[in-house]
Amino acid sequence: MPVPVPVPVLVARVPVLVLALVLVLVERPHAMATAEPAALRFENTALQFPLLMVHRTATFIPQNWGYFLLDWCYAANIIMLIYLWSPLRQSPRVFTVAFSIAHGALPYAV
Repeated sequence: MPVPVPVPVLVARVPVLVLALVLVLVERPHAMATAEPAALRFENTALQFPLLMVHRTATFIPQNWGYFLLDWCYAANIIMLIYLWSPLRQSPRVFTVAFSIAHGALPYAV
């Protein structure tokens, strides 16, 4: 049986969800209409990922589900972020590792 989340915690998370929805509904169509893929990369990785991870952590920790944050999917996302934002982006080995993790065992696990 899931542990009920207290109302103050739910109210505190509303601004995070509203900001995420604004980013998805307002910024993404603008970036897609102007054909700026760099803007999409920035929006998805630098804005949405930290925002939604804070929300996920605030949701999981009160329900004692914190170990779910150590899942392979989250590790693969962090490896992909490291690949996208680091100077190692030009390295074929790093690309092979990131691609293999994202398209190897991860889709079968989901």
